[in-house]
Amino acid sequence: MDDDGKPIRGLRDIDAGEAATIVWIFKQYATGISPDTIAGLLNARGLPGPRGRSWRGTAIRETAEEAPASSTIRCTSVAWSSTD
Repeated sequence: MDDDGKPIRGLRDIDAGEAATIVWIFKQYATGISPDTIAGLLNARGLPGPRGRSWRGTAIRETAEEAPASSTIRCTSVAWSSTD
């Protein structure tokens, strides 16, 4: 969001640390580790979860199951879905 509260259009900057965490989540999930266990491991590492809070299994499930299927970028209450 910009200073006026409007969504910023165009390219996004990728945070390499956050991207590495997401890749790690997908790898763990793909090997069959439960979302609650993954959340516990992330919290034990001290990695902040969504909105700076602790990780929970529901956040892992949303990340691993819903995000790839929907191709959605969420920004506060604004959502954009790919139609391509």
